[in-house]
Amino acid sequence: MEEKKEDCVKKQWVLYTNKDGEKVKVRDMLTKVAGWLDKFKEVGDVAVQFDASQASLPWAAVRALLQMTVNDVQTFGGMVESLEAISSIITRYTELETRVLIRTSQLTNQLSRALVKLYGAALRFLAQARRYYAKSTFRRAMKSAVSTAKHVVEEPMLKIEKYETEVYKLVSLVQSELTDNSLKRILEGIRDSGKDTGPSKEERRRKLSAWINGIDTKNTYETALQYHHEGTCEWVLNLGEFQAWNSRDNLKSNKARLLWIHGPPGFGKTFLSAWIVRHCLEQHEAKKAPVSYFFCVADNQLTRDPYAILRSWLAQLLEQSDSALSAMESVQNDRHGEQTVTHLGLWELFRAATTETDECIFILDGFDECVGIDTGTRYHRNDPRKYFLRDLIQNLKSTTSRVLVVSRDEPDINEYLAADSIFGGPDSIDRFEYAISSKDTAADVQSFSQFIVSNKLSKKTETLRQQIATQAAERSEGMFLWIKLLEQKISPGQNAKQLAKTVLEMPSGISEAYARELDKISQLPEDEKCQAVMVLRWVLFAVRPLKVKELAEALVVSDEDLEEYPEDDLPDLWQDGFVDDDYVNENMLSRCGSLLQLRSTHPDMPLADHTVHFVHFSVKEYLSSLLGHSCGTKVNNKSKSVITSPESDKWKQELGLADIDTEEVRLSNICLRYLTLGVFEEVPEDTSMYPFLSYASWAWYYHSYHEKPKPPPQDIMSMTQQAFDPSISSWKVW
Repeated sequence: MEEKKEDCVKKQWVLYTNKDGEKVKVRDMLTKVAGWLDKFKEVGDVAVQFDASQASLPWAAVRALLQMTVNDVQTFGGMVESLEAISSIITRYTELETRVLIRTSQLTNQLSRALVKLYGAALRFLAQARRYYAKSTFRRAMKSAVSTAKHVVEEPMLKIEKYETEVYKLVSLVQSELTDNSLKRILEGIRDSGKDTGPSKEERRRKLSAWINGIDTKNTYETALQYHHEGTCEWVLNLGEFQAWNSRDNLKSNKARLLWIHGPPGFGKTFLSAWIVRHCLEQHEAKKAPVSYFFCVADNQLTRDPYAILRSWLAQLLEQSDSALSAMESVQNDRHGEQTVTHLGLWELFRAATTETDECIFILDGFDECVGIDTGTRYHRNDPRKYFLRDLIQNLKSTTSRVLVVSRDEPDINEYLAADSIFGGPDSIDRFEYAISSKDTAADVQSFSQFIVSNKLSKKTETLRQQIATQAAERSEGMFLWIKLLEQKISPGQNAKQLAKTVLEMPSGISEAYARELDKISQLPEDEKCQAVMVLRWVLFAVRPLKVKELAEALVVSDEDLEEYPEDDLPDLWQDGFVDDDYVNENMLSRCGSLLQLRSTHPDMPLADHTVHFVHFSVKEYLSSLLGHSCGTKVNNKSKSVITSPESDKWKQELGLADIDTEEVRLSNICLRYLTLGVFEEVPEDTSMYPFLSYASWAWYYHSYHEKPKPPPQDIMSMTQQAFDPSISSWKVW
């Protein structure tokens, strides 16, 4: 793109004289297009991350195609001016997606369909432009423009203008619906109109919340509480460090307080954090102290970005405090309508809101899982978590806020959060630190072990169950995760001697336990081994956690020789609930040993809608290290989880794994091949019967294009072009 612009600057190409008598130069038009491209890349990535599973059209694909078209067009002619208009349309309405389509209703569904038509027309125009101008040189294209301009330019642009008019009408209706979507809100508006002609607090909060664009981790919090074992985690509330951090008596110091609780993997830190959040929220009712929390999750890219933490904190604080609302509005006004708030803007919001609001509480779990940041052009990839901690401490100084961070003891985190850290000045913040040890969790682990053993061995004698539970608790060294892994190894069919042997031979280290599971997978029959590795591959590299039904369909379409949709390979219950326990246990869980688990957000959730996860973040670390990539964290609190080259080569060979880039391309290939199957040539009557469609339709881009160090291989490029071939209509499905 830049080379074309430079060439145009040198040659001063003039395309034609427009209807206003102005000479249209190629370099001027390309400058505009380049500007729209930069803006589109920024907003387009926001749109995909805003709610990727609901995207009506893969915005990332539009971005990729638009770039390919601009780069590949050899001559420019009158089409360039229309291309600038197309760029403008795509950018404007991609941003509209992030601002307006924030809820589901009949009107927003109509708007989504109208946007599909608009972008479909734009895609067809771009494809037609590429074919037309690729056939000849610049002079030849200009000569032929006289006879074909109407067909190539005017008619498609009229259709685009028609669709844009339809979208604009629906936008007005949706905006009206968003602000007046209930009788109660209308009545409140009428009642308040006599008092204040300005926008209501609710409207002001909605506007600011859209600007901040925070994400919610409430599901993780509620899931942790759902699986919390009764009677555990109480010890943390009695810690002297926690009580000092949480006490109102310390408000006399008029200083911010920072508590860092850290411990090895498998010690139940997420459950501990959820229990603390629950405790603080209960206190909030009495003390009116705003509580904001965030849970970093390794298998969700959006929660691994440090600035997503800050956005979420601010969005939660905004909902709880009127003084924070006013302070944030002042910042927004001072930034003169900035469309996307920057890092500096976020910290300015934080500083203003916490200065005006006393006793704000911020809780952060799993900060060590903020690794491999990959969330689009909004954030720079060279913004590591330590810079976030640096800015957090700097902006805490002038507040009375309390911050609690729960994580592993990583060097870059220790540098800023340790009690003896001198960063930020020794007297600027009251610092507290606590290292979790096996002594802290011993009673909880014993209780948890008894619960697990009693459930798994319910028909054994009470004496034997107590004996096995005690042995397991002693060998766990304080790790809940170790007990959870052992649960998969013991069975009711084992006698007392066999059970004791199983507990004794269970590896004491987490990495050793994972290696044993991989060894068992490598010894499975070839077809079962291949399927087990494919399950691990999807869980390891999926952009977001896959639902059981999504993974089930992904497995049956992962064959490299797939040409037709393999309907006969689907589970027998596909038309009636998709899957059952037997299918999931046999084809997903049992073959992968103790490495996987299913999660749900409520007890009544259908099995098909459960999500598939590794049993712990350390599994992802371990497998990533086998492929030559370190997550930058420790296993067993001893050393970084980078496996030596000989061991890495061994597992790659035995399991058929490759390096990370190759594996990502493999998954992108599966997604694209799936999208081009004949079953999607016409829109199916019920797209819900193709659950993998909601993932494959946008994730193919993330696996092979998004912020990759080098272009994807030619087969991916070819399949991308096939997926976007305007002569077929299969892309309308997704």
